[in-house]
Amino acid sequence: MNPTLVKGLQIVAILFVGLIALNVLTSLVFGTVQLLFKLGLLLGLCLLVFYVVAQFKKA
Repeated sequence: MNPTLVKGLQIVAILFVGLIALNVLTSLVFGTVQLLFKLGLLLGLCLLVFYVVAQFKKA
């Protein structure tokens, strides 16, 4: 194998691994954000239901 080719392959491999790592990280971050958003929506919905039920019980 010629050294330039080996160096080139190493650089490509490093870039590839870097891209995959970046992809995984961003999907993790976005996944967490989406999860928190969904949990927040769920919590808001529950609070709304409790509020409505409380209003009905008062009336």
